[in-house]
Amino acid sequence: MTVAVLEGHDALRRRLVLAVEADDELHVVAEGRDAASAAEACAELQPRCVVVSGDDSSVAVAEARAVCPGAAVVLVITPRDADEAVAGLRAGARGFVNRAATGQLPAVVRAVVGGAVALPPLLAGALADSGGRPAEPEPALSGDERGVLRQLAAGRSYGAAAAAVGIPEARARALVAGVVDRFQASSEPAGRAPCVVGEGHGPNRGEGAGSDR
Repeated sequence: MTVAVLEGHDALRRRLVLAVEADDELHVVAEGRDAASAAEACAELQPRCVVVSGDDSSVAVAEARAVCPGAAVVLVITPRDADEAVAGLRAGARGFVNRAATGQLPAVVRAVVGGAVALPPLLAGALADSGGRPAEPEPALSGDERGVLRQLAAGRSYGAAAAAVGIPEARARALVAGVVDRFQASSEPAGRAPCVVGEGHGPNRGEGAGSDR
């Protein structure tokens, strides 16, 4: 499974590369300080996932999607920075790992390449609070959607969240993926199609996504 890593600081980028390649089946085929510096390699090698880390989440994710179209994007975020995570989600990221927990990168990369959504608790809570919309105050979530997000925001796994809400785990995963799809579609500029990674279901926090503890 091929991966690109984008990070402006050499030492941190190396740390991210090593974290990804701790999994023998993940191979970093392109890396750079930003999307422009890795554009040629991305175009030639077409990595299936791009790990992005930088100061401006929304710009970094958007640029990664531009140079690696079709690749799933994982954003490395600052712990407890909900605004950064929401900006990255709005720009099209499908998985998130906290800077303090980069050892979780392989599991999250596998999840998003498989079509899953990997949300940290703080982002699940932000989605529940926003009603699943980027800028509208009226709720747009079903009771089950909000219930699952609240459970994930409390740090529970998909399995525990599903049990608490009284639905199958596969249904809980599908609900969260649907919320993210709607959020990202409504965040897209007019005339630009949303990035759709797939329909698989993979881990959330406790099963691969970044924790904000």
